[in-house]
Amino acid sequence: MLGTIIGLLDSFTAMQYGFSGMELFSSGIGDALLTTQLGLLCAVPAWLIHSALQSRQRREA
Repeated sequence: MLGTIIGLLDSFTAMQYGFSGMELFSSGIGDALLTTQLGLLCAVPAWLIHSALQSRQRREA
């Protein structure tokens, strides 16, 4: 989440100062999307493993 916010803030900061180059905006948005993707790649498997472990614990109890 933090990387997403930082990437979007970079894009909005560029707009605030009047920069109009598409490279600058696309760079900030690209950073935001990349960090979101990496976060999901970590979070989804962890969530699935956690769910499986909870299910196994409930069955054994």
